[in-house]
Amino acid sequence: MLKIWKSLLTLMVCIVILLGAFMWLAFHSSKQELLDKKESASAPEKLTISAKPLPLEQKSIAAAPSATATDDNEKEENARAQGLLSSKNDEHRIEGLELLGAYPSPINEAILIRYLRSKENPEIRSTAAISLSTLENPTTSTIDGLLDTLEDPSEDVRFSALSTLEDYLTMEENNSSIHRHIQAGLRAKLQSKRLQVNIEKEINDIVRDR
Repeated sequence: MLKIWKSLLTLMVCIVILLGAFMWLAFHSSKQELLDKKESASAPEKLTISAKPLPLEQKSIAAAPSATATDDNEKEENARAQGLLSSKNDEHRIEGLELLGAYPSPINEAILIRYLRSKENPEIRSTAAISLSTLENPTTSTIDGLLDTLEDPSEDVRFSALSTLEDYLTMEENNSSIHRHIQAGLRAKLQSKRLQVNIEKEINDIVRDR
């Protein structure tokens, strides 16, 4: 009988040990799962922080170099145009005038008008007239210079000036001051009877259509 009780006691001790081990393993596994869930929950926050957009000030600073590069390029091209205009080679001066037209500004506008009104050869004066077509807000002096050029001895120069004036009319609203000034100037030229026949016909067509 004593042997039986000893066996039962040994069995119960083993059962208790096994139950304790099982409970410890279950607790440890549950704790590890909780830690894993906390880490996975904090991960999106880290990603969100790293993907946070730049502040507006930083965006402006990042965009500044490209604007500066554009300004520097324009300065370089204007300086190159001035160098070409100082050449005695007509082809170089024509290239310089075309460069000034590619970078319209009040300074470049004044230079182009000076060449338009000059006694340079017709090709240079014609190039100056065409280069003025890139201006968005031509001055009254520029418009008057182009209107006067409609009586130029060279046919190419006359038609280049008229083409630029027509471009201005296309860009402007019908009731704008520039549009009215050009229309009035063209009508005055028609009434002066000093125009060549071929350009007089072209001006008549422009005035009639607009």
